Amino acid sequence: MSNYETILKKFGEWLTPQACYTDNTKEAYLRWVGYFLNYLVGNEIFQLNSVDESTIQKFAYHRLNREQYSIDYAEARITALNLFFDWTYKVSLSRSNPVLTYRKANLKPESLIRKKETAENDLEILNRTNIEQLQNLACSYDFSTKRDMCIVLLILASGISAEETCTLPPEHLDLKNGYLKITGKRARLIPLDLSLCQKACHDYLQAVQEISIGERQAFLFFSKSKQQFSKRQLHRVVAKTLQEANLITTHSGPDLLRKTAIVRMFGQGKSIEEVKKATRLSLAILEQYQKIAAKVWE
Repeated sequence: MSNYETILKKFGEWLTPQACYTDNTKEAYLRWVGYFLNYLVGNEIFQLNSVDESTIQKFAYHRLNREQYSIDYAEARITALNLFFDWTYKVSLSRSNPVLTYRKANLKPESLIRKKETAENDLEILNRTNIEQLQNLACSYDFSTKRDMCIVLLILASGISAEETCTLPPEHLDLKNGYLKITGKRARLIPLDLSLCQKACHDYLQAVQEISIGERQAFLFFSKSKQQFSKRQLHRVVAKTLQEANLITTHSGPDLLRKTAIVRMFGQGKSIEEVKKATRLSLAILEQYQKIAAKVWE
């Protein structure tokens, strides 16, 4: 058993009898601390005394980006780490609690996200060959597989966000006219690249009809139990589909597909005004995408 495994086991033994936490909270705290210790090993940090506030910030960003959590949910993980480091300090396993320093400095994982979003040379996208690999991925007759393929190719064909994908009503997908309707603060009509997504969407809608006879689904994408998709589930679906297509990427969530879609729009000759209308992103961000498209999407 490694040093961190021993520490996690002892933390669990201390946490279990604590009456002020529910069993679900205890289970979540142990799981999140386990994620954190694995993160330390992956980054070759083998001593708790080497952890500082920047490590906490980078871990929060790492989980946020990987699982597509909200900022508030990422911060909830920090609460588990705060309890963990309070305990390690009391039992002399660490010299301090870096979470307190993290909070005192008012650090947030979104500051790293902003830096990532605007870093021109740090933008990972799929290329033409990668997209062809996805399109040619053998699709079984299984409902989940058809749904997953539709999700991936629809995001690539439209550039919609994870939130918009999860909340999209079925009637807002117009394959006949090649448009996707988005409502809310960023309401707009998005022209679809039907050459990319039409077959996958058609196959999925047919599968939906077969399992939803006489029922109207509130959302276009849903689980086998007919529950609305969460962002976390969406991330898993995208990551799984990319893996099945043998696409190895640093980031494998819906945001990768969205960025690829935007760069692809510019690569196809669309103006910055057209892309802004389709995405509702700021001109500053779109200018970065436009520069990248000129370099990598010839």
